Order: sequence, then C-alpha cells, then structure tokens
Amino acid sequence: MAISVSVIYPNSEGARFDMDYYVNSHLKMVEDSWYDLGMKSITIHKGISGPKPATPPPFLVIGIMEFDSIKDFYAAGKSNGKEMATDLANFTNIEPVVQINERTD
Repeated sequence: MAISVSVIYPNSEGARFDMDYYVNSHLKMVEDSWYDLGMKSITIHKGISGPKPATPPPFLVIGIMEFDSIKDFYAAGKSNGKEMATDLANFTNIEPVVQINERTD
C-alpha cells in the first residue's frame, strides 16, 4: 500500500520559519538520506493565504513525502530521524504535525 507522509507546520503568533535554510539544508538532508531508503518523492507547499483574501495561511509549510509502504517510511525514520528532528531548531520554532496517509489513487 503506497503512503504519503504529511509534515505540517501550523502558523501562529510568533511562529518562525526560515524557508531558505529549510529548502537548502534540511530538505537536502532528507533527500540525500531517504531517497536511498525508499522515499519516492517530496513536495513542499508554502502557505501564502487563508481562504479569505488578505488573511494569513493556517499553515506556513506542508511537506508531503511519498513512500511505497509505511514500513519503508519507518525504516527511513529509524536511520536518522533523530538527526532530522534535532535539525528543526535550525529553521523553526514550530512543532510540526505529522500524519501518515494511505494513497487512494
């Protein structure tokens, strides 16, 4: 069963997110490590607005990673997930929400 893993960074007062570091350092770490461990793709969505004009986005960033199976995701996370979690402090003060999704396409 193919899965996607959503890593969601909620927006709130005082939220800090360094997009440059995220794209050029953190994502590079993910790609360099996890493509070899079963990750098929990663897509980043940067929030630009809420549903009404001129409202802040409810989420600053949503990252979506694709894997063939939940087993592949867990194996990738086991390899260096702690290192990636530690790296969060380098680009954000937001505790991300992670959700594993079954692909239905």
